[in-house]
Amino acid sequence: LKAAKASGGAPQMVFANAGFDRQKPPLADLEDAFLETGVKSHTILERGGLKIGIFGILGKDAIEVSPFAKPLKFSDPVQTARDMVKILRDQEKVDLVICLSHGGLRDNPKKSEDEILAAKVKGIDIIVSGHTHTSLEKPIIINGTIIVQAGSYGRFVGVLDIIREAGSVALKNYTLVPVNSSVAGDPKIQKTIDAFKQQLNERLLNPKNLSYDQIVAETAWDLKIDATESPLGNLLADSIRWSVNRVSFDSNDPSSSVAVAVESNGVIRDYLLRGKTGKVGFGDLFRAIPLGIGVDNTMGYPLISFYLYGFELKRALEILTSVRPLKSNNDYYLQVSGLRFTYNPRRVYFDRVTAIEIGSEEEGYRPLDYSRSNRQLYRVAANIYNATFLKNVGRFTYSLLEIIPKDKNGKPVEKLSAALVDGDPSLPGIQELKEWEGVLQYVQSFPDTNGNGIPDVPAKYSGKLGRIVEKPSCNPVHLFSRPAIPTLIVLAAAGVVLLLIVAAVMVRKGRRLKAKFLRMF
Repeated sequence: LKAAKASGGAPQMVFANAGFDRQKPPLADLEDAFLETGVKSHTILERGGLKIGIFGILGKDAIEVSPFAKPLKFSDPVQTARDMVKILRDQEKVDLVICLSHGGLRDNPKKSEDEILAAKVKGIDIIVSGHTHTSLEKPIIINGTIIVQAGSYGRFVGVLDIIREAGSVALKNYTLVPVNSSVAGDPKIQKTIDAFKQQLNERLLNPKNLSYDQIVAETAWDLKIDATESPLGNLLADSIRWSVNRVSFDSNDPSSSVAVAVESNGVIRDYLLRGKTGKVGFGDLFRAIPLGIGVDNTMGYPLISFYLYGFELKRALEILTSVRPLKSNNDYYLQVSGLRFTYNPRRVYFDRVTAIEIGSEEEGYRPLDYSRSNRQLYRVAANIYNATFLKNVGRFTYSLLEIIPKDKNGKPVEKLSAALVDGDPSLPGIQELKEWEGVLQYVQSFPDTNGNGIPDVPAKYSGKLGRIVEKPSCNPVHLFSRPAIPTLIVLAAAGVVLLLIVAAVMVRKGRRLKAKFLRMF
């Protein structure tokens, strides 16, 4: 925030549902930063004779997927919106209320936060939605509130024309304008971008013999990500397993080998596209996994490693099979390396995985015993964000998916920062191995198959590898075989209901027989 203000280019930021506790120094510092940089719950603009009130909120899903926000607290976005409308309408006497919401839109209206917001809060004229990266071609109108969203990453500019008559707002026109090579770049903005690239090169990349525009690989096909096993997801997950093994595997200690690596769709932010030349620049690669900051306060999520039991690996995979559909959110889709598995989406939630195998395409796969009786520990690698989510997922699944990261001796890891992977053990302290560095090193290790001096993305990443296999079945054997706790709970509940029904039928039948017997006399 302070850097943005110092640059002179920071717009007014609005954030209404963040809570601070000044008794906790880090939060006090953050609140001071909010005050110094002018972050407010709302702001007032006057345009064309209209007084416009604008406020910002963070949605429930965005809050849930922000594990590093603690101990910062957030108030309920719907109630906050009601309070802001009251302030803007009754105290500020605005003509127009606009909500900037990082809540988002979903295909299922019951889980579409900004549609719910419009339905529950009266007095919002326009909701400019975010978070879900939805390129909304037509506005959604609920109770007179106009909802728009213009995709993500500046690929579109949304242009909304409204008419205000008799105190109400009506839609006149809405257009999504693509931002592409047909639109000339603003010279001032381009100059700023070039300055940022120069800083990045000088401060971070040049010391590593890199530059932002440097070609690091080439590909003969597009590598994309979707809510399914995806080539880009496989490459990124493989890079995590490979890079952690590269710096920490001890041939004298088989348990030090990373068995499994996981990546989530939520932190993968761009495709690797072939384009016209097939060349992949460092910037292209970094844009795929650009998020986060390390414990060392440098850019990028660091990689960590820890140990899990086989049944905990199954629980982790149930995030994909159950949490994702329950949330209607593809960010929860996991990409995996070091294992492959099959699941039945017709089974009980949180018990849909039916088979897991450990291994790789190169070395082959073998069945994993994911029963609780298997006490072997398996080393797992992930970035610290995804690992934090794995550790916390038990909280909102009533402990059904409780996962406890452990050290190699089976002792729980309380702070994941203690599980950081040391990228260079020859140096004192911990040199964080960033995910982006691991991906870069993995890609640079690819063979140069055409002899032009540039590593080529292997053919294995041109399609699916069968790591995630969905096998829907309503066959009772497939539905209830090898039941875990969720299925046992459902079966027990069904058994109780069945017994109650049988008991009720028997009681009724007994009464009828008794009445019939009495009539005989």
